[in-house]
Amino acid sequence: MQGKGLVLRDRILLRNFEKPVVYNAKTDELYELDEEAFEFLRQCDGGKEAKDSEFVRYCIENGILEFSDEKRPVHVPSKSLRPSLRHMLVHVTLRCNLNCRHCYLPKKQTNMDYRTFNTLIEEFSEAGGIKLMLSGGEPLLHPEIYSFLDVLESYDFRKVLITNGTLIDEKNAGKIEVDEVQISIDGIKSHDFIRGKGTFEKAMRALKLLIDYGVDVSVATMVHRYNIDEFDEMEKLFKGTIKSWMVDYPSLEGNLRFNEDILVEVDMAVKIMSRYGFGDFSHRVAGYTCGAHMCASDPEGNISRCGFFESVGNIRDGLANCWRKLTDKCLWSIDEIEVCRDCGHRMECSGGCRFRAKTLFGGIKKPDRIMCGLYGRV
Repeated sequence: MQGKGLVLRDRILLRNFEKPVVYNAKTDELYELDEEAFEFLRQCDGGKEAKDSEFVRYCIENGILEFSDEKRPVHVPSKSLRPSLRHMLVHVTLRCNLNCRHCYLPKKQTNMDYRTFNTLIEEFSEAGGIKLMLSGGEPLLHPEIYSFLDVLESYDFRKVLITNGTLIDEKNAGKIEVDEVQISIDGIKSHDFIRGKGTFEKAMRALKLLIDYGVDVSVATMVHRYNIDEFDEMEKLFKGTIKSWMVDYPSLEGNLRFNEDILVEVDMAVKIMSRYGFGDFSHRVAGYTCGAHMCASDPEGNISRCGFFESVGNIRDGLANCWRKLTDKCLWSIDEIEVCRDCGHRMECSGGCRFRAKTLFGGIKKPDRIMCGLYGRV
């Protein structure tokens, strides 16, 4: 288009991670780049007339570039950490309206304050983060949750709300302005047994309302003893309707320590997980185990690898400082995990969940038998 230049489209993020990438925060698609492509995209600020090429056509077709007669500066954060910090899980509250049999978190009347939230978000953005996940407890019980969502509007990274869905109705569904809402649904009839009477109906109502409002909806399901015969029915409900369906196996922590009877044998879990679920949950980088590019914060700003692990510091010490401590204490290479060194699937699997290996399978560096089963190793 004569007279117009190429610019990155809205919500397209250019990051200089271990490998240069371009990320579509709206669709959650990530593309690895070579140095030449990275430098080309960094110059796409509309300042010079576009020249046609196969790469340009590809970027336009995939919603990465567009033509514009206005200049649009390209921002690449200069404080990218190593390993790169890409995802952050923020537990804004430990309050919850349910008492699920497999919940791993303590139930407390604890809320994150506004200042802590702002600091977390700003430092995550400066570090080049691309996906923020808000959770709880039940995040919609936080008294300032909609103020928090308003704060996020000025940031380009992907925003995900993780909820049990029971508090979403016609009055507030339109106010939940995020890219994606993940709802926990742990069965059909068995969902109420795990999470409480009437919760399945409320979760499905939330799912349908959010889809009507144009929000991407994903579902997370834990395999347990009482839903193993309900996956066909769940698949019919979800396929073609939601963005993704994650089927996983829980770690032995929290309430599950008092409800171990709901766990199924590894072979049965593997059989189900290999058959059901869809979507991409990874963005993995070769060489490290699960969670290498993620951190979490509790409501008081204490930073950990994820909600399962102990904290290494507080956001008041600076996110970069906490990240360095995390990489020292909670970062494992694939080669440190038994059976992973000679496994052909090591890069796809990333060694599985380290906390699950610790609590169920004998140690932090032991094989995660669930993932080994999925890839035919046990």
